[in-house]
Amino acid sequence: SASSDEEIRSSESDQILDEIEDGQIIAEVRQVKSAWIWSSGPWLIVILAIMLFMEPITEIIAIMMAVVVIVPRFFLWKRSSYILTENVLIYNRGGMIRTGTYRIPLSRITEVSENYGRFGRTLGYKSVVIKLANGVSASLAYISPESDLHEQIASLTENNPVDIDVDDHSD
Repeated sequence: SASSDEEIRSSESDQILDEIEDGQIIAEVRQVKSAWIWSSGPWLIVILAIMLFMEPITEIIAIMMAVVVIVPRFFLWKRSSYILTENVLIYNRGGMIRTGTYRIPLSRITEVSENYGRFGRTLGYKSVVIKLANGVSASLAYISPESDLHEQIASLTENNPVDIDVDDHSD
């Protein structure tokens, strides 16, 4: 029992260190409620087309295929969130069995923008696109159009250095 008490204390101290390192939570944003439907849509159309135009597939098989498509996307949506703190952007990516947590230090973010894509305005979602110092871009998808997450990130990163041209050969 003594070792389990130590594990609990260790876990609590790790959590406290994480909170100190991350800073105060400024915003927590979840994906729009319809996100799992929109991400399943193209697959459901394909399954419907297969069911309608290919005789050997039965309704039972089509329903099973639809469940295989929908259930993982539902859990991905249900367990995903974006948390903005004073120092870090945290992306909790949901899954059926476990959730991955990705911490992006705000000091590494060089650009922030919002993107509605082809159907975003009509279907009620947008993406916040962040560009990191190493040139990698990440998209925080299916965010409510009313969210000001991109502005909050931009205000916290406005003093970060922009991309440095590595190919600059001036002497």
